[in-house]
Amino acid sequence: MSSPKKDGLKSQLNQAVALHRSGKLQEAGRLYRQILKAHPSQPDANHNLGILARQAGDDNTALPYLRAARDSNPQLEQYHQSYVDALLAADRIDDALAALEFAEACQLRSATRQRQLASLRTMMQGLRSLTPALTAAQTGDIFRLLRDERHAGLESLAAQLLALHPASGILWKLLCASRAALGKDIAEASQRAASLLPDDGEAQRTCGHFLLQAKRPQEACPYLLRVTACEGCDAHDHAALGDLLQTLGRTAEAIEQYQRALARDATLLQAQVNLGNAQKDGGQFGLAEASYRSALQIDPDCAEAHCNLGIALKILSRGAEAEASCAMALKINPQLVGALVLAANLAIDNGRFGEAEEVFRRALAIDAQCADALAGIAGTRKLTSADAAWASRTAALADTPMAPEKASFLRYALGKYYDDTQDYQRAFPQYRWANELGKVIARRHGLPLFDPAAHTQAIDQHVADYERAGALSAHAGNPSTRPVFIVGMPRSGTSLAEQILASHPAVFGAGELPFWASAARRLKSATPAAEQEGTQLAALAREYLQVLDGFSTEARHVIDKMPNNFLHLGLIHLALPQARIIHMRRNPIDICLSIYFHAFAETQAYSNDLQHLAHYYREYERLMAHWHAVLPPGVLLDVPYESLVGEQEIWTRRMLDFIGLEWDERCLDFHRNERAVRTPSNWQVRQKISKSSVERWRNYEKFVGPLRSLLP
Repeated sequence: MSSPKKDGLKSQLNQAVALHRSGKLQEAGRLYRQILKAHPSQPDANHNLGILARQAGDDNTALPYLRAARDSNPQLEQYHQSYVDALLAADRIDDALAALEFAEACQLRSATRQRQLASLRTMMQGLRSLTPALTAAQTGDIFRLLRDERHAGLESLAAQLLALHPASGILWKLLCASRAALGKDIAEASQRAASLLPDDGEAQRTCGHFLLQAKRPQEACPYLLRVTACEGCDAHDHAALGDLLQTLGRTAEAIEQYQRALARDATLLQAQVNLGNAQKDGGQFGLAEASYRSALQIDPDCAEAHCNLGIALKILSRGAEAEASCAMALKINPQLVGALVLAANLAIDNGRFGEAEEVFRRALAIDAQCADALAGIAGTRKLTSADAAWASRTAALADTPMAPEKASFLRYALGKYYDDTQDYQRAFPQYRWANELGKVIARRHGLPLFDPAAHTQAIDQHVADYERAGALSAHAGNPSTRPVFIVGMPRSGTSLAEQILASHPAVFGAGELPFWASAARRLKSATPAAEQEGTQLAALAREYLQVLDGFSTEARHVIDKMPNNFLHLGLIHLALPQARIIHMRRNPIDICLSIYFHAFAETQAYSNDLQHLAHYYREYERLMAHWHAVLPPGVLLDVPYESLVGEQEIWTRRMLDFIGLEWDERCLDFHRNERAVRTPSNWQVRQKISKSSVERWRNYEKFVGPLRSLLP
């Protein structure tokens, strides 16, 4: 609550400031002194009286007032700056250094001002160390030029002194600062200063950022790394290093730097968003979601965070939440290209292909170089020769320097264009190029590379684990018949089979659920005693059935079409012995080529090398032969893709009968089903049955090389 005394002081101070601003300096001075007579420590009156004295050219008179202001309120940055400026103007260098050290100790609210004062202190200390070599007059000249920001004079003097002292890092730093202020090239000066001053964070920072601006990120990295080891490093330095490491594809290191930045300052919005981006690139989608939500706690109106949260949610198969997040991003910023691309991809998931193409084109109208939008158009329909202009534009963009992730999308899209238009001689080189880029992307993000020998050992372990677990009593599992699994190699027709069955009113298609891969890892790390395994399996079954309830509580059957569940059929059967498993088979070369023609590299490490594909397929066949040998009759049904597309009704009836459902005509019209579908074959599974993919590999017979050995 205000008092008459406080109100009177405030009124007097406002009046004095108004006189000061209007140029009535004597009247302002008298009123400031009158205030100080009644309130000797009033900081604003002391500070402004000191400024008046400096305006009159009397720095020595100003100093006691400016110091009194600083001592009364040491958390106000301006008071420190004014006092230091006056000390420098009075050539009281040692006192100025002491004042700067005090300013740093006060931990000012503004990180920028704190850094400026720390930089000035470092510069002055460096110059003091040169006093035996420099004359007092030269040192004084440098101080005055710094103080008055006379950059041209400072550049000239620094250059003259460097002719005499070429190994002086502080003089190179002065030359760099003056040349930067004049808009001149600082290449040599910044690198010489950084080399000679390895413990000077500002010198390392300046050189690193210069190299970044010069588009030399690899060279910039060592300098920004050294900044984070120097005194005075702050949250912004860690965030900047994180950005650089992410650009270089060093995702794990980038994540660490963003986390260190946020540990120092949890309010750094962009660092929080970029942490999510790095986690997403590293496949840590759950952590990415949490990071984006933390960013939105900092700024609920951050369109980028809403958009990227939507992307993470889409990857996590939470389509409705992804659409809501995307809609919020576009509400905040209707021109956000990333959100438009996300909206288009969500439209594809829901079968709205015309809408998706229109939204992709809206994104391109804003950013003609948007690789995601340009490549995305290829997934909305079958391309024709009428799309030649699109192909030309896509090829031109793909030939420009860009991140390998973007270039890879464009090459896959071009491969699809040439495949759609039956120009197979030109299609395969584009796919090969895309896959070579996939290898680069995997290395950049530290993703595990495919090791054929290690994979063979892993399959051996799957066989051994099931043989050990097979000794458990059959009643250890849950008797639910609700789950239906569709497994096989990727691109074997799992999406088609799910779409057909999910068109039955008693079936819900949940898509690809990562549950069993995670469950297998948990069991392996726990290494329970044999008597505990039955309890763990029962708990796993209950947990999984709860996951299925999250998709539908009414459907008689819920389909999990994660293809790679073929690795875990032993574990699945022990936990859910009454569950039915549909195994999709397809011509091995058709499967492998189809995988090679789609961007699977991040999730299927074997996918961008034909030799690795052949090896993986052989091991898949070996494991499936094992499951056929050990699983009880009636648990596993093989469905040949070629037979399904050739005799749809016959095989649809067999699948329905296998899972215990009556016939329903709607299964023949599966392409009319409007449920969301997340698969590379999004467009195809919404078309009527076609035999065009059968023996498709014949179009690429001259390119298949190592895959030929897969034929019987």
